[in-house]
Amino acid sequence: MKKQFRGSAVLELENDSGIMKLDYYLLEEDKKFEEQNNLMKTYGIEIVKCDDEREVVRDITVNKDEANILVEKLRELGVTPMHLYDVLENFI
Repeated sequence: MKKQFRGSAVLELENDSGIMKLDYYLLEEDKKFEEQNNLMKTYGIEIVKCDDEREVVRDITVNKDEANILVEKLRELGVTPMHLYDVLENFI
């Protein structure tokens, strides 16, 4: 699996309780599906919050451009690891 850094977001927390740094990664894997004899690339996303909380979702799409657009939109919106599945549910 290849992991490519796609950017960071810094969110200000409510009540002046500090900031939260989020890092966004595009994941690329080669997968062999039963229906096909050749390998396909699949793309997923990882979000890391302050190096202590992370969420990984693999195999979201086989379209790299679509995956790049999605990870950029997640970064722009400041989506946290805890909310990644909820957001992706709406995407799919």
